[in-house]
Amino acid sequence: MDFFAFIWLMSLTVLLPLGIIKLSMDHKRAKMEIERRASSSPDSLTTSELRDLIREAVEEASLPLRERIERLEDQHGASPPTPLLDAALEDEPLEDRPSETTPAARRRVT
Repeated sequence: MDFFAFIWLMSLTVLLPLGIIKLSMDHKRAKMEIERRASSSPDSLTTSELRDLIREAVEEASLPLRERIERLEDQHGASPPTPLLDAALEDEPLEDRPSETTPAARRRVT
């Protein structure tokens, strides 16, 4: 075995594991730092708490609009509800509801 192959092989067997260990330790350190920041801040919100706050704010903001829509529907006669209003009232994503142009909606209407 020549000298350069020996040096290359030794550096590979030493430096590669050292690099992997260092990357692993850096990752663990960063993860612990994030956890420490999250647990030390009493004002921090969880994702579900933030979603609940947003949902409450949207419901509060859209309440006057819903009341106005109901008054207008009462004045002009009951019209079929729109998919947008249904999705907003039922709190489900619009993508999950069949639109008027899908085969499922056409079967349902006719």
